[in-house]
Amino acid sequence: MYERKEIVPRESYPPPKLKYRGGFWHCKVHVPTPLWYLYSRNASVSRTLKTTNKAVAERKLVHKAQEIYDEFDRKQIEYRETQQTEFEKIERKLDENARQHIINFAEAFNVKIPDLDNTTPLPDLQKAKVNLDVRRDMVAEVLPAKSSDGKITPEQHRFMQQIVDVSSPEKKEGKFVLDTGFTVNHHRMQMRYRSMAVTTFWQDLFINAANAQGLEAPQIEDPEPLNMFFTTDAMLEDFSKLVASETLLQMQENGEETDIEKDMARISQNIMDLLKDLDTGYRPRQTKDPKPNQITKFLTEWDLRVDRNYDKINTRRKLKKAIRQFVHLVGDLIIDQVQPFHVFEYIDALLGEDPDMARSTLNDKVWQCSSFFKMIMEKNLGITANPFVGIDLANRGKATVSWQRYTNDELHKIFAYDWPEDQRILLAILITTGMRLNEATQLSWERFNDTEYQGIPYFTLLSVVTDEGLEETDVKTSGSERYIIVHPDLLEILLPLRKKTGKVFAFSENYTERQVNSTLAEIVDHPKKRIHSFRRTFKILYRDNLIDEKTIDALVGHAEGDASRRAYAGVSVPTRHNHLSKVRHPWLKAKPKG
Repeated sequence: MYERKEIVPRESYPPPKLKYRGGFWHCKVHVPTPLWYLYSRNASVSRTLKTTNKAVAERKLVHKAQEIYDEFDRKQIEYRETQQTEFEKIERKLDENARQHIINFAEAFNVKIPDLDNTTPLPDLQKAKVNLDVRRDMVAEVLPAKSSDGKITPEQHRFMQQIVDVSSPEKKEGKFVLDTGFTVNHHRMQMRYRSMAVTTFWQDLFINAANAQGLEAPQIEDPEPLNMFFTTDAMLEDFSKLVASETLLQMQENGEETDIEKDMARISQNIMDLLKDLDTGYRPRQTKDPKPNQITKFLTEWDLRVDRNYDKINTRRKLKKAIRQFVHLVGDLIIDQVQPFHVFEYIDALLGEDPDMARSTLNDKVWQCSSFFKMIMEKNLGITANPFVGIDLANRGKATVSWQRYTNDELHKIFAYDWPEDQRILLAILITTGMRLNEATQLSWERFNDTEYQGIPYFTLLSVVTDEGLEETDVKTSGSERYIIVHPDLLEILLPLRKKTGKVFAFSENYTERQVNSTLAEIVDHPKKRIHSFRRTFKILYRDNLIDEKTIDALVGHAEGDASRRAYAGVSVPTRHNHLSKVRHPWLKAKPKG
């Protein structure tokens, strides 16, 4: 039977390790123990870092580990999806059989019970269970006593014979009253009612009804160890053979003629037929013990939903991170107690950690947490309003800066500065392509192509298939998935540096922004002219040269994207290349003074 697996959260994955093998460094991650069912015992996943340089390998290690973690996430989700249909089928059967056991037991005692679903008022369900449990215990009290050595006593054997005797229609119906004062059917139904499936069904029903009705879920103690309620096929077969053999011995002692093989099979089969649904299968609890519906209780479900509904890695990461930040900074609150003032507490805590955080970033955080609570509202758990909706941040956070363009004289001055080579190349890419900073810092030489379009070199930001699977880029929107055409003036700089593999830049986006901006502030003394100004400058340069807005949008990633069916509404790669070449960049040839 399929066992429902808990999703292992990403933050619990083991850290990556560097391993040197076959002349190259590799990123190695041990498979978490709970995921051995997807791989094998003590398994590990290794990915080549494609470098012989340990320093480079250490820089690439974290990024490669994220790809392995993505594989762990994907395999868990795929397992859930492929197994869920079969599990739900088994689950429905177990639930229906358990429900029927309860109904049959109630009918045996002429007890009226309400519908057994979570729309029935919880007090009514609790009252029904109390009434039936009283009768269950009454029947249990008159059962023949067990022997101290565990063997079947004559009283127990005689009792079981009466319970399993279906040799006539009257005995099959079980209306005969035993010495216990109850009918055979009372005892048969009581045996089923005491099954594990019924016990866990009641537990889940109470909790689900309480959640659906906005009530506090009651705790239900198991009357006996659950393994006493679960009968495996092997246990049932052994029991039937034991009772059958005792019956044959008694028949022989009474002088009755017996065919040991035939009578043994007949009696055993009668018992199996009667008791085949004594327990309908291993039905574990489907709900956890009642506890407040705190935010962290739903993080696993949230992660699954995010991975299913959002394609972009960056978007998924931010959606998962924001609600966890809220828990870290404000607390693991009960979901129906989260109020708008908690949102402002969260925002102020973020600003306490980073006073320069932009207002647009704070608004993004609010939206990301709001999406989590939208999921909670869909679950009907008592939330009637989303606390993150309608939040006005007023003056919290730094207002978005309207970056100004660099003049031609300023561009000559900037490129005449004695930059480190990699930073100078970065600025050359930004001014000639209009790329965002994060797009440029993740460029790799594997994404450079100068053969597909004759005479048109470009970097691709589209998802590409590599030997290690699908490799995506961290871009802002789907429209940003495009070909970054290399300007002829930029090509002169890049060709001598071109490699077959590896990242173009070894530094990160945040580090570069701090380093470059501090230098730009010295060269051009203007608070609204920094690294982001290159994108603004690019747009204005092309507007000044009468390039249409549709082409400019295609070049900077504001259109449909090359992965789209419309492919930038007809602004093809050759068309973009022709327009791109109309603007020259003489400042790239500026030489550092001295």
